[in-house]
Amino acid sequence: MSKKEKKQPQLSLKEKRKLKQEKAAEKGVVKARKSSRK
Repeated sequence: MSKKEKKQPQLSLKEKRKLKQEKAAEKGVVKARKSSRK
């Protein structure tokens, strides 16, 4: 488990960036869908 914990921090930073990009993309899609419906 110690080895995984040591590797997690580095992955978490990259994962956080991916999550932020995914969330931003989802928000963009939702806004685009709402605007198109209006």
